[in-house]
Amino acid sequence: MLEFNKILGADRFVFYNYSTGSNVDQVLQKYIKSGDVTVLPWNLPVRVDTWPPSKQPSDVWYFGQLAALNDCLLRNRHRARYIVFSDLDEFIVPLKDSNWTELISRVRKPPPARSPIHLIQRHARKNRDIFIFQCTFFRKEWPRPLPEFETVSSKLKSSVMGYTRRETEILPAGTRSKMIVNPRLVQEVGVHQV
Repeated sequence: MLEFNKILGADRFVFYNYSTGSNVDQVLQKYIKSGDVTVLPWNLPVRVDTWPPSKQPSDVWYFGQLAALNDCLLRNRHRARYIVFSDLDEFIVPLKDSNWTELISRVRKPPPARSPIHLIQRHARKNRDIFIFQCTFFRKEWPRPLPEFETVSSKLKSSVMGYTRRETEILPAGTRSKMIVNPRLVQEVGVHQV
């Protein structure tokens, strides 16, 4: 996940660590030493709803995820030009561009003056810096990809590169969406919306 997101354009990662095993800690230490990763202990002083669910009542929903997302937003408001909000098993993969920088550069350009979109966005901010990405799934249980992808996947030891077939359904915005935002323009984030 780290290396694939670095290819896409990430240069720093922040993890809110509720719990990890020793093997994950060893990998994270390598990235912490290189300056790529910051790990913040996420030990909340309340009862947390976990996965799989426990039978004990909780005070905070799903590991306090909303608090972690908004802490990240506020903590990095003046450190980062953009923040990508995604889970470990989710990726924002550009279809027409090589990386996130190219994608953002292309979509930030205003539409042509005669475009119908221009009329709708006439009063929108000059710099559009909040991007919501719709979700689709790449299923592990589907047949394996073409041999050339198998070779790349195996050479890079990347399970991510091994799954190249996606579902045809693309979920509507706000349903499992992921985001790239300019943190200075965002007041609050949710799990799937700004």
